[in-house]
Amino acid sequence: MLPARSWTLAAWVPLLSAATLSGCSVTDDIGDYFSNVVTEALYVGVDDPEAAAQLGFDQVQGAAASAFLARARSLSDIESNLFDDAESVSVSGDFGTAALASQGSGLYLATSEDAALQYTVGATVTHTVNDHGKTFTVVHTLPAAPQITHDGQHVANTALILDLGREFDNELTVVVDQDGNVTWDSRPQDVGGYLDWIGAGSVTTVEIPASAFPDAGAAYAVGVAGVDKAPNSAFDEFNPLVSNFAAGQMTVLPVVTSP
Repeated sequence: MLPARSWTLAAWVPLLSAATLSGCSVTDDIGDYFSNVVTEALYVGVDDPEAAAQLGFDQVQGAAASAFLARARSLSDIESNLFDDAESVSVSGDFGTAALASQGSGLYLATSEDAALQYTVGATVTHTVNDHGKTFTVVHTLPAAPQITHDGQHVANTALILDLGREFDNELTVVVDQDGNVTWDSRPQDVGGYLDWIGAGSVTTVEIPASAFPDAGAAYAVGVAGVDKAPNSAFDEFNPLVSNFAAGQMTVLPVVTSP
């Protein structure tokens, strides 16, 4: 399980160009598929941190980056081959470079509390790992938050379906009640959960279960991020067949329940 700290944003958060474009030889390009270093990474932000804070949604403050690292060549080998001794793990972009600190169990994490992380739609973020004298990178362009239209009213103890406005590779959803308690959380909590989550099919809607809205006459804050994965061509030295770098921006909606 991830460490018990606010996700601000993250209890996770929990990351080649084609040879003709990158200058790599075809041999180097093919060699990535035989790499035994794998990253399962996530970069998440919130579209309006001040509005989220006003709704009492302290699960999200700025941005967060996380990565599970393993030495493995197949998905079945990842959980048993996580490592905590990478020379350095970071994300970089217009905000500079932020180090991800080891949390144990293969997880590396940075949040806006720790570093000057920023989530800028359309900007490029690079995730870098240095291990045994070798540098591994993956580049991702940050997608915008889903465009969700909702009137803010909902019947208690019923499921809520939200249209994301377009197709995403996946979604992340968190619901918080007016006392700050999390009533629903789809974020992966360990590497096994991340692999199950990232392997799911694409989505155009999110369905939040009825149990997320147990009380009538109550206010809830609903945070939803549409998440896209970096393509295989974005990975350099990482094994792209089993590595993932996902990113998404969360929007936070107020919901008030009726009987």
